[in-house]
Amino acid sequence: MRRVLVVEDEYQVALDLAAQLRKLGCDVQLANEPDSAMELVRKRAPQIAFIDINLRGGFEGLDFAGEIASETNAETVFVTDYSIFDLYGRMPRHGPSMTIFKATCWNLC
Repeated sequence: MRRVLVVEDEYQVALDLAAQLRKLGCDVQLANEPDSAMELVRKRAPQIAFIDINLRGGFEGLDFAGEIASETNAETVFVTDYSIFDLYGRMPRHGPSMTIFKATCWNLC
């Protein structure tokens, strides 16, 4: 069973992602801010970390990925509302294994 950490401050997004990962047989832990996430990293040593790029409180998931990388060899998957053009040039040098773009809906009325 893969140990997965989801760091996401949008509650519904975190629950939906966790539900899908659990269906795949993953052991999923949730955190909504960096301090509790680092506690889980140290306790559970996740193999994969899904990290929201823009966390509340002005904390960047991009920076947080570096902290996780210094503690474990977990693969990193960024989760974001940003477009690929907004992210160009901002990715950390250790980079993510993958980036997932959240579904965005525009009201066309």
